[in-house]
Amino acid sequence: MNKYSKKENYVFNFSDDWNRSHNKTKIIDQYSDILKGNVAEMGCNSGYHCFIIAENQNVGNVIGFDINEKSLTFANDVNRKKFSSEISKKVSFINSDLTKLDYDDSYFDVLISFHTLEHIFPEDLKNVLKEKYRVLKSDGKLLLSLPYKNAFDCDQHVNYFDLEKIEKELIETNFIKEELYIDKRMGDTPQHFCITGVFKKR
Repeated sequence: MNKYSKKENYVFNFSDDWNRSHNKTKIIDQYSDILKGNVAEMGCNSGYHCFIIAENQNVGNVIGFDINEKSLTFANDVNRKKFSSEISKKVSFINSDLTKLDYDDSYFDVLISFHTLEHIFPEDLKNVLKEKYRVLKSDGKLLLSLPYKNAFDCDQHVNYFDLEKIEKELIETNFIKEELYIDKRMGDTPQHFCITGVFKKR
């Protein structure tokens, strides 16, 4: 068991109403126009939002990556049954360490990273971002959301970001910033702020 398998050994089991009203869903709706083709969610846990992404008619398939086998079993055994067969058949899951993805170069049109980078140890961050860049097509989009500084802090969070830090890390990986801002939709106090943004691969 590596350092991530031990730390990330939990399953998100929330109601449909909770998932549908969460800021992740609002972001998926907000950026529906960039979702198309092959989409991956990096660090999907129990995979509910992979199915929501698949509801977009322009999305061909969605692959959810997560290191937690238990959460992916829940995704397949429980959350998959909550969606129609038409949506379900577009979604698959891969048990994977995000520091080294067993996937082809330049495959995905869109990568989604929702509240994942704060779980990545600082010494691994550059590798994780390089892997995202590698599997994304040229001009492909990275849609991300993560806590602002120490918002929503918990034992699983090991890395902290402000706008300047996340932009610097992504630009150093050769991404181009299209949009980046403090997202206050989860609350109007700093402990509820998020960072949301879109970057493009050169």
